[in-house]
Amino acid sequence: MKTILLKQMKYFISVVDCHSFTEAAEQCFISQSAISQQIKSVEKELGIRLFERNKRQFSLTAAGEYFYRYGKVILDEIEDFKEETIRRGEDQELNLTIGYPKNFSTSERHQAIVEFNRIYPEVNISVVSGTHEELSELLVQHHIDVKSLSLTVKKQKNPESINYTNVF
Repeated sequence: MKTILLKQMKYFISVVDCHSFTEAAEQCFISQSAISQQIKSVEKELGIRLFERNKRQFSLTAAGEYFYRYGKVILDEIEDFKEETIRRGEDQELNLTIGYPKNFSTSERHQAIVEFNRIYPEVNISVVSGTHEELSELLVQHHIDVKSLSLTVKKQKNPESINYTNVF
């Protein structure tokens, strides 16, 4: 069994995105006959038609729509995989600096940082505290990436009506 090459998937997706074999071929820097041949090769490998061809027009079959939709997802994932591999190979560190008001420490903030670190272990997290004005200035100067706000909430009759969102 022959495998479908990533380039063939890219060619197919390009044809669909451009709505034209000719434009897709130009975009991919290959001839129109070569792109047609590559797509026919994919169809032959799968044993099904991805396009319904009518003279100079085409439409996707149900299988073609599926191949297009999930092919895009796969290619995006591969691109992300490639970029992350390069980043790790170049040893680029990912840093996140969080600013929060002095004398404001909550277990929710701590838990959010721990959870974030669990999901993204490659990110180095730094926490800076300061006054509202100091943190605002640090944010403007790009010395911190995120500024946490403190809220003072008066006791309410219906505490369920208070909405908050963790940003981590």
